[in-house]
Amino acid sequence: MNLRIVLTFSMFEFKKTSFLIFCFLFLASHAHAHPGRLDLVFLQALAAGADVSAIEIQPDGKIVAAGRFTTIGPVSRKDVVRLNTDGSIDPSFNAGSGANNGDIFVMKLQADGKILIGGSFNNINGVFIRALARLNTDGSLDTSFEISGIDVTFTFDIDIQTDGKILISASNLMGSFFVTRLSANGLNESGHGVPLFRPGGSGFRISAGQAKNRILVGGLFSYAVNGTTFENLARINSNGSIDPTFTANITNSSTFDIRVNVRSLAGGKILIFGKFNTVNRVTRRNLAILNSDGSLDATFNPATSGPETILTAAVQTDGKIIIGGRDFMFNNPLRGNIARLNSDGSVDRTFNQGRGANGTVKTVKIRNNNKILIGGAFFRYHVYPRAGLAQINL
Repeated sequence: MNLRIVLTFSMFEFKKTSFLIFCFLFLASHAHAHPGRLDLVFLQALAAGADVSAIEIQPDGKIVAAGRFTTIGPVSRKDVVRLNTDGSIDPSFNAGSGANNGDIFVMKLQADGKILIGGSFNNINGVFIRALARLNTDGSLDTSFEISGIDVTFTFDIDIQTDGKILISASNLMGSFFVTRLSANGLNESGHGVPLFRPGGSGFRISAGQAKNRILVGGLFSYAVNGTTFENLARINSNGSIDPTFTANITNSSTFDIRVNVRSLAGGKILIFGKFNTVNRVTRRNLAILNSDGSLDATFNPATSGPETILTAAVQTDGKIIIGGRDFMFNNPLRGNIARLNSDGSVDRTFNQGRGANGTVKTVKIRNNNKILIGGAFFRYHVYPRAGLAQINL
């Protein structure tokens, strides 16, 4: 009789403990489903020390990541990897020994599924190729593609026109920075040794999403329109000439610390981000929206404060903007090197990143399943170990 009582009591305690554990796990899972929180289900594929500089998402939902890293587990990949939708490694994609004698800075997915990678490397999987290469859909080097007609030592940015032609921001051994356009096989279309756009300066970032194949260029440079000088942001026509209908001045207190990245938005508007103080003589710290003529969209007044450098931005379908970078203030809603802003620029406080990323966030990509992927040089998100790549709830 006493044994039966003990067994009954023990079973009650077991059920009670199990119920409490279930409740704890449920609440923890529910808490981490909130916007800004780490998706604990997404697998960790990269080894410690990973630095992810670029992410592309294929139409089938698979993820291509590039940078400087190796993977963990039985399937080994270096510098470029394709992941399944759950974060596991796709073994059918293999770039071999990856990028050697340099790094991958940027990556772009073509409509045919091939992948352009650019950076400071001169070797991909044991094959000599400098600064810009194209991978086939299985990760192998596309040997039909190689730059010709212009000297390129470093590739800093890539974009693709609607006609499939390739735009690159690059520099050569002489230290000259320029933007040029390449054909599908890598031939420089501006003529032998002639870039499309070279105003002097450096750090060019490009966006090809403008009407009439016009190209937005941000960076550190100046140009003149009808005798008036403009700085650090221009729109050029398809032949490389300055579009005089677009004029904007982007300035910073430190000339050499300026960074201007550009993204074309719906309706012809333009998102700019980076490191700057003023836009057309109006204070705007590191983030702004411009109208199609380069004038400031005054309805967007961002909550950025100045210390941060914004390296990446992604716009949701509802107009909210996710920003990532470095030097975000710790005791601030823009903390942990990632944040979300409302469509008017105010902080979206429903996005709770906790401590966020403990290192630089270099790239952000929105997935179609209410998730975002972030890549960079970090080893923790909030309180959880994550090497260079993490998936966050939206």
